[in-house]
Amino acid sequence: MSNETLPQDSQPLEGEQDGGENVEASISLADLNEKLGKEFKDVDSAVKSLKDTQSFVGKKIESAETKEDPAIQKQLDNLQSQLNNSNFYRENPQYDNEETRKLIVALGGKPEEVIERDVFKSTFEKTSAYDKSQESKSVLHNSSRLGQATTKMDDANSAMAKANDAAAKGNITEALDSQRIAEAGAVDSVIDSFNK
Repeated sequence: MSNETLPQDSQPLEGEQDGGENVEASISLADLNEKLGKEFKDVDSAVKSLKDTQSFVGKKIESAETKEDPAIQKQLDNLQSQLNNSNFYRENPQYDNEETRKLIVALGGKPEEVIERDVFKSTFEKTSAYDKSQESKSVLHNSSRLGQATTKMDDANSAMAKANDAAAKGNITEALDSQRIAEAGAVDSVIDSFNK
């Protein structure tokens, strides 16, 4: 094979072997400087610079892909868990109270999985029934309407006791009058409890 004439400031680079012949290619220092936008003093320093750059870029890409901070990942996982819990309780308000949240935490696991367990369903059903019975008791004991109705009912009971005493003494007229008063008081008591 014949070598082409090279400019004085260029050096041959190794090429591929093709069909058993050595093929040489060349590039001038001026071409390198122009293409790379730098001023190298010789071709060897330009090639070394290219190899260093290639090695450096390869290391940066590799380190960026493999480096994960476990503390940041833990924080991300924690935030994701909090978001999932908030969404669960927003979508399932029947479970959004202190006692039920404690039960779910005690049973362990994700809330959407815990509520499917038989032990949770049974416990939740019982505590819900208890809470409802406590609410109904507080309504009965704290209602001003019921307080007024109770007073009228007590008056009716007193009138009925008076009617019984009068009947026992043989005073039929007084017994009938007291009985009518007792019946009217009892009816008024029931009507007042519904109207107020």
